[in-house]
Amino acid sequence: MEKIIISTENKIREIITESVTAAFNNYEKPERFISRKEACRRMGITLPTLDKAIRRGDIEAVRIGGRVLIKEN
Repeated sequence: MEKIIISTENKIREIITESVTAAFNNYEKPERFISRKEACRRMGITLPTLDKAIRRGDIEAVRIGGRVLIKEN
């Protein structure tokens, strides 16, 4: 059985606006990563200093394939 819905143009606009707003509010930005070299450049430190900070847990890093990347935040 098919349903027939009769509505005004303004009501349809309101429903669409609410749906789009809800979708954007639930959107999470993807995490961004930078290379170790770029992290050193931004922080003004050497690569050995960065590696020590990663080992101590002061800086969070992830291994993707053979690369070690730093979260951009």
